[in-house]
Amino acid sequence: MDNSNSSVNVSSTDTTKLCASVKTNGSEECNLMLKNLRGQIEEIKKQNYHLAMQLVGIETEKENLLDSQQQQKQHQQMSHHILENDIHNELDLELGHYENERQRLEEHIAILEKVEVERSKLLKLLKNKKVLEEKCNSDTFVQAILQNSFSPAHTQYNSTTFIDDYRKITTNEKIHIKRLVNYLN
Repeated sequence: MDNSNSSVNVSSTDTTKLCASVKTNGSEECNLMLKNLRGQIEEIKKQNYHLAMQLVGIETEKENLLDSQQQQKQHQQMSHHILENDIHNELDLELGHYENERQRLEEHIAILEKVEVERSKLLKLLKNKKVLEEKCNSDTFVQAILQNSFSPAHTQYNSTTFIDDYRKITTNEKIHIKRLVNYLN
């Protein structure tokens, strides 16, 4: 814009010279100068138009660069948020996996505790069975039973009670073995 003002100033200066020239040199020179000045004015208008077009192009390029930078910034922010979300989801999956593993181990520990209790019961039953077998095998035990009994009916009752106790221990032993096998499977 300053160029157009300066060109107008130049042309008014040239016009003043032209008027002075007309007085001195005549009309031919004046026409030639006017023609030259009009050509210069046209040339300045073309330059002004080209500069205005370049300015519009530069402003458009500037806007495009700003838009591009803004889009790039938004893309980076979105990428960052997506990455954070992916990491968060991955951590949630890992935590879920560890929680499932922890629960599985707790259940396994509970089963092992039950197995330990059953094992203790089974060992106790086996110990009782061995004691009873040892008592059955010794003649002194049978002799003691026979001596302590006052009547044949009483002896029959003691023998039946002993056999029933032995059967209970054997049955309980089988039940505990089955439970132990079930827990281990």
